[in-house]
Amino acid sequence: MKKIILILMFVVVATFVWSQEEALNVITLPKDTEYIIKDKEGEDLLFEVLRSFATTSRCEKSKVDQLAELIGEEAVRKVAEIGFKLGQVYKFPEEEVEKPKERSCGGGFYRTNISFKSYEWTDMTEIIGEIINRSGKDYSMIIFIISTYDKNDKLLSSQQFLMNDLENGQKKSFSELIDVKENEISKYSIKFDTGM
Repeated sequence: MKKIILILMFVVVATFVWSQEEALNVITLPKDTEYIIKDKEGEDLLFEVLRSFATTSRCEKSKVDQLAELIGEEAVRKVAEIGFKLGQVYKFPEEEVEKPKERSCGGGFYRTNISFKSYEWTDMTEIIGEIINRSGKDYSMIIFIISTYDKNDKLLSSQQFLMNDLENGQKKSFSELIDVKENEISKYSIKFDTGM
C-alpha cells in the first residue's frame, strides 16, 4: 500500500515539477531497459533510489552507481531531484523510512548492508556486509557460500567464506574477495552451509 501511495505521489509531484520547471526534462530510459530495473538483490532499483531520496534526501552510493550504469548519470540526477522534491511536498512519517533490508541466508542467519567494491588493478570484487545470527545458538565457526550470477542467471562464481565466533543475536561484519568483475554481477546469494 505504501508503495502505491508513493508512486501516486511521485506522479502528482512529477507532473507539478515538470509543469513548473522547464529545466527538468522527461527521464528517458534506453530502449532496451525494462520499466522495472532490478538491483543485485532483485529489488526495484529505480523505486528504491527514488524512495530513498524522498524519505531521507540521500541514497546509498552503491545503489546510485548501479542505477547510473543502467540508465546513465543524467537520468539518476533527475530521479534524485524528483525524489527530493517529492520528499518536500509529502513529509514521510519516521517509521516509513526504510531500514537496511535483512535477507535470510538459511539456518537462522541473515545478511544486511551488502555492498560491492571493485579495484582497478584486479578483476576481483570485494563483497562487504554484515551477518546476523538468529539461529538460537552460538557458533565458533560458520561457513557461508557466496554465489554470483550474470544478467542471464548464469553462475559466475561460487565460493565459501568463513566467519568465527558469532553468538546468537550478534551482528558481525565480513569482507570477502570474489574472482569476478563487479560490472558482470547482476545478482548474488549468500547461503549458510555449515557451522559449529
